[in-house]
Amino acid sequence: MTIKQKILIYTLILLTAGALIYLRTLNYPFQFDDDIHITNNHSIDHFEQYKDLNFWKDHIRRPFAKFTFSVSNIWAQGNPAGHRIVNIILHFLNAVLVFILFRKIFQILEPEENKERQLLLSLLVSGVFLVHPMQTQSVVYVVQRMNLLSAFFTLGSLTLFLSGRIRIRNQQKPALSILFFFLSAIMAVAGVLSKQNAAVILLLGFLAEAFLFHPVSKHERFIHWSTLVSIPVIIGVYFYLAGFDGTTNEVSPMEYFISQWPILLEYLKMYFAPFGQSIDHLRVPFSFPFTFGYILAGAVHIAIILLAIFLKRVPSVIRFGILWFYMAHGIESGFIPITDLMVDHRNYLPYAGLTLSLGAALFHYIQNRNLRLITAIGIVFFFSIVSFNRVKEWESIESIWADCIEKDPDNLRGWNNLSYGLLQENPDKAKLAALKAIELDSTYYQAYNNLGAALLMMEDTSRAQWCFYKSLEYGPENNYIAQFNLGNTYMSGDLEKAIMYYTKTLETDPLHHNARKQLATCYALSQQYSEAIKQYKLLLKFFPTQTELILNLAVSYDNNNMTEEAINTLQPYADSNTSNHEIYYYLSNFYGKTGDFSSAEEMIDRAIEIDDNLNYRVKRGFIRENRKNYSGALEDYQYVISQQYSEVLEKRMKNCISLTQEYK
Repeated sequence: MTIKQKILIYTLILLTAGALIYLRTLNYPFQFDDDIHITNNHSIDHFEQYKDLNFWKDHIRRPFAKFTFSVSNIWAQGNPAGHRIVNIILHFLNAVLVFILFRKIFQILEPEENKERQLLLSLLVSGVFLVHPMQTQSVVYVVQRMNLLSAFFTLGSLTLFLSGRIRIRNQQKPALSILFFFLSAIMAVAGVLSKQNAAVILLLGFLAEAFLFHPVSKHERFIHWSTLVSIPVIIGVYFYLAGFDGTTNEVSPMEYFISQWPILLEYLKMYFAPFGQSIDHLRVPFSFPFTFGYILAGAVHIAIILLAIFLKRVPSVIRFGILWFYMAHGIESGFIPITDLMVDHRNYLPYAGLTLSLGAALFHYIQNRNLRLITAIGIVFFFSIVSFNRVKEWESIESIWADCIEKDPDNLRGWNNLSYGLLQENPDKAKLAALKAIELDSTYYQAYNNLGAALLMMEDTSRAQWCFYKSLEYGPENNYIAQFNLGNTYMSGDLEKAIMYYTKTLETDPLHHNARKQLATCYALSQQYSEAIKQYKLLLKFFPTQTELILNLAVSYDNNNMTEEAINTLQPYADSNTSNHEIYYYLSNFYGKTGDFSSAEEMIDRAIEIDDNLNYRVKRGFIRENRKNYSGALEDYQYVISQQYSEVLEKRMKNCISLTQEYK
């Protein structure tokens, strides 16, 4: 069998394994943060914000990743499959980049190695990267496209950097090297605009330059040392401009860094024994003084890093992979405090390094080809089976959080998020899960929000209000979720209070569009039509084509004795949206109010063409009466009565008959 045939067969096997793992997840529902960034994030429904340069300058908002959600939403239209297929494709592309990048690294570190061995080792590394169970969270969890994009641009940037650097080492013409470096920088920027952890490209670039290249010529030494000096400077400038703030102030940078020591050991263990994965690992942050466990964990990491740097007896590829693991964790497991101490998807890029070390060790220490092949197949098969079983847990919101609390029954956030996930389908179960969270911590304000929401769905409004007030008592001042929920409880009984709480919600979160919709509705119900008009206009800036908002604005104009403005609001949409019968129906009403019964009849005719319902027929009958078209009105009334008897219409029919005869 030729090398090409081997590569083709092994590639097909790996692609099949990846497809079997991930394609079955296409129709899995959105999960947790997906609601925030996709389902309830109506800003991705249009592209207006991307025209603003300031939007792209704010890398904290991850603008490029957000842009891709808008793009995939074109065909997804709220369907998780349309978004998740993009994640799956990105994961496969990242596996391809791992193959290309690590083949270059093999060529640099082991130039004497035969081509077949380099190809097979690169393929094994990319294959294990593709099917490893710890990668599943980044792929199946739609919002983690941010992580996939960050890895894609990081791998691509490093590949281009090495391509240019190899050309310099080989003393080739510099023009192409400069192009590679420029494209590498562009990809690095795109990575940071997808997720801030792509800044790790600087650490990996430093590692690659320091470990892979040993300059001989004076020119190459200049390039080598210039790179090693400039990268720390760039890192310093980046953090000076971007800021060093994390997502939490509850732990200091040093406490966060030390907290990561035992967690990194868990990550190392879970690479080889990928069990205990969870959507939420609840870990307690470190606080001084040191305990033996933290000292031991720190000592283990120092020993591993020193051995990887100085133990020359170990193949350089293995040592490089180990150092990659630590460097790739340098941003999210370093000194920048992040709310969640431990998250599975943080290992997406670092595990590529461990896979490099594993593959290199396999090829170096197992000389028998058949045994090596069997071992490699066994590793891929083992990881594939575990991944296949792991993705089952993502089948529903309930299953993924039930898995979390099964592994950690005292996980407060797990119970709370299970409650949130169950709200729509099973409020009774949601209530029980929230009560369990409150049992674990009676001051956990998020659980009171979920408990109140469940009770509200069960129409227990008074107890729901009590829960939301408890949430306000225990939560922060900007607890807008409790304020919004309280507004909902007062919608049917006390519009003044509902308006107050929706207004407070918007003071904290001006982009809480549901609160603004409810506020506009409250103003309309309390006949404060001018205020309702203001709110609907603000909403239409974000959702300029949403029919419900357009109709509500027009009705508010009409109720505010501004019928001409109502017509001017609706008519452009009637001209461009010929399939919406409600627009024509309301326009018919408005034209009728102004005495333009000719236009009113034209609009109701269009509505009936789209939806021939009895109400519209009655409406047209009234209009025809006003136009003295009594025979036409009689025809509509007869049709309606043939479907549904009405004493009122029968009287109008008699009146039409009488008027028709009188008219004749």
